[in-house]
Amino acid sequence: MINFEEKILNKVKNDCDSLKESKILEISKKAHEFAKASFLGVETRKPFLIIKIISLFQSFAQDLDYYLNNENLLIEDLKELDEEGELEEKDWSVVGTALINLNKNYYDSYLEFALAAKGNFYSALVKRADITHNLLELKGKKRDKYLLAKWILEN
Repeated sequence: MINFEEKILNKVKNDCDSLKESKILEISKKAHEFAKASFLGVETRKPFLIIKIISLFQSFAQDLDYYLNNENLLIEDLKELDEEGELEEKDWSVVGTALINLNKNYYDSYLEFALAAKGNFYSALVKRADITHNLLELKGKKRDKYLLAKWILEN
């Protein structure tokens, strides 16, 4: 039987092209590293599972038309994969809030977006991982914008 984590990874593979999938998996890995540092070695499954879901699906709502500005639809689709009930309703609420905070379509500026992400522990952690990954390829003014956002999230 396929477990919940394998099901969400399969959803990423089915809904993304291979280049996007690779980036998403790298961001998820980095978010997990940041989470380990934030939790100071406490290895409890649920927070890491929540971080994995948020990091894997943070870009879906803004990149896939059928989730555009509709995180609730994504949450409902993901809940269906959680047949064992690993996450409670309050956990899904945390995931939904973080995904809304991470949907740049809701904000007028990147600064406003970074500040919203900072307001939620999970959003800030995942966005830091995303920015850290993006900084590997950026130059010029766009890199400066991302460095500022990273600083905001870390301080």
